[in-house]
Order: sequence, then C-alpha cells, then structure tokens
Amino acid sequence: MVMLWLHTFAAQCSYMKIVKNQLPEVLTSIARLGDCVKLDQKENLDAVMVTENQVWWTDGNNIFTLVLLSIVLPLCTLKKIDFLGYTSGLAMACMVVFSVVIIYLYYQIDCPFKAPEMLTQFETSMVCAFDHHNISSAESNSKGYSDFITKVSNESDLSICETAAFGSPNLQFLSSICVLLFAFQCHASMLPIYSELKGGNRKLMLRVGYISIGSVFAMYFITGLFGYLTWRTTTMGDVLLAYTHTNPKSYAVILVRICSLICVILSAPLLHFPCRKTLLTIIQGPNFSFSWFWHLGAMAFNLVLVFICVSYVESLSQIFTYAGALTASSLICLLPSLMFIFLTKDKPEFDNRRRTCYFLALLGLIFIPVALGLQINTDFFSNSSS
Repeated sequence: MVMLWLHTFAAQCSYMKIVKNQLPEVLTSIARLGDCVKLDQKENLDAVMVTENQVWWTDGNNIFTLVLLSIVLPLCTLKKIDFLGYTSGLAMACMVVFSVVIIYLYYQIDCPFKAPEMLTQFETSMVCAFDHHNISSAESNSKGYSDFITKVSNESDLSICETAAFGSPNLQFLSSICVLLFAFQCHASMLPIYSELKGGNRKLMLRVGYISIGSVFAMYFITGLFGYLTWRTTTMGDVLLAYTHTNPKSYAVILVRICSLICVILSAPLLHFPCRKTLLTIIQGPNFSFSWFWHLGAMAFNLVLVFICVSYVESLSQIFTYAGALTASSLICLLPSLMFIFLTKDKPEFDNRRRTCYFLALLGLIFIPVALGLQINTDFFSNSSS
C-alpha cells in the first residue's frame, strides 16, 4: 500500500512539475504574439529586441500554485471518481492532438537548429522580434535548459544531428528502464475505476485496460520517437521546452503545449483519487467508512506534500528516476513476482511461471539500488546537470 501511495503521489508531482515548467512559457509565448515592431530591412537586427519585465505569471512556482488551488484542488474534493471521466476524456483528446502536432513539427524543424528568424518580410512588414534568452522563463524554471541552448546554438557542430538506435552502453540505461516502467503503472487506478463501472465484470475491465493502455502506448511511442528524431542528440528530458528555441511564437508549438498542459492538469485529480484512498487505507484499514473530515484531510495532506515537492525538486527526471526506481521496480517486477511465487509454491503446474517470476524479482532487486545510486550520484556528486 505504501508503494501504491508513493507511486500516485509521485505521478501528481510529475504532472505539476510539467505545469511549472511549461505554463509560464505558454503564457509568455502568447504575450509575445503582440510584440511587433516596424523595421527597416537594412537595420542591424541584433540590436532589435523586445524586452519585458519579470511578471508574476512567468514564475513557475506562482503559476503552478494557482493551478493547484483553482483547478486541481476543487476536482480533488469530489466524493466519486465518475465525473472525472469527462475530464479524462478531454485530456485524451488533447493528447491525440499533441501527438499529431509533434509529428508535424518533426517535418518543420531542420538540423542544425536555427534560432528564430528576426526578419522575414520587406522593410514595410511587421516583424515580431525579441531577445529569446532574456525573456525565456524556461531557463529559470527547468534545470538543464541552459545546457540544451549551448548545444543547439553551435550550428557548426554537425554531430548533434546524428541519431542512434542505441546509445553507448552504460548504467544510465537502467534508470531509463525504471522511468519507462513508471510511465505504465496503472495498478493504483484499476480498482477505483472498476468500482465505478456500471455492471463491472472482468471482461469489461479487460476491454477498458486494452483500449486505455494501447492508446497510451501509441501516443507515448509517437511522441518519444518523433521528439527524439527532431532533436537528435540534444534531446532533453522535458522535450517540449526544446521547441522554445526554434520558434516560440509558432502556433503549432503553442497548441502542443496547451494540449499537454490540459492533459496533465486534468489527469492530476484522477491520480489523486487512488492516492487518497490508499493513504486512508494505510491509516484506517481496508474497511474504513466515508467521512468528509478524513476525505478532505487526506486531500490537504497530499496536495501540501505535492506543493513542497514540486517547489524544491530541480528537474522532472529526478521525480521520474526516484519514483521509478522505488515504485515501478517494486509494483511491476518485485512484489507481484514474490506474491505469485508465494501463492503457487505448492503447485508444480506453475513451475515455468515461477521461474519467470524469479527472474523478474531479480531484475527488480537490481533496478532499485542501481537507479537510485545513479540519480544520487548525479544530484550530489556530479557537476553535470540531469
């Protein structure tokens, strides 16, 4: 139960971290759409910049706190999960648009990557110009963005345009596996969803599982593949921030960011439901009766912890790696395998499956210390950013 709570809690933190990183950039990009000046074609374009004062909505902490209090918290107060089906459907529709736009941007961005063009019309044209590095809030809200800018700004370095099916073998690969496992954990949400199904049965639940996990896998695969093929060796963990470099005023970039934000904001309350239920089960036992006091108290406790975590965690990869190493390895590899071995220890017909479970349990035992060790080394003993 502790691992289930930790998984759903970490997932909420990752969603709010995405809001903290992305929403200020979206608002800044929308604000830039009106920042146009009339230029002479022969002017020195490097001297033409549109600067803006640092305002409250460009600070990631301010904006994610506002979202947490105004959208996530009211949806988390609901007694039943059925209403969140509508918000979840809207979120999935946004992710379909998200995937299509990522494919479109792959064909629009060439390598080596170029910074935004400052002049594309004649001297009588209206040109939107700005100093990208001065007004971008991505650098202050996301660790690693400065390193990304350094890499892509060197247009003479053609090595950044290379792609490889597999990178150089190293232990960091194990951390990536934990992140992938973390992305496909649905244990915590299955039982609450099943309890809300009208006339729920195993066949209906399997259909829900096949459709949801299959569609999510397709969108993850498309986004990951075309995101990597776009940015090649410079691909960063929070890949959407990379699109700020080439054309932050692009309607396609703004659209894909808005879609991703709608998805994560509306998905956070859906994850909070099993998170709260698991916490109450740990405190009161499995047969607890509903109480508004405990319902709202557990909600407040979880959201305060989410706020603290997102405020102080430097990068999204930290949440994914720590949570993936602990919860994904445990909930997918270790604990289910040990449970199956225990339940079938006196049944010889399950010998082959038990061997598979022993192998998975061993993998889980390897993933946990290695992934945690690598991330701890990166955070506290290495000078390189995540």
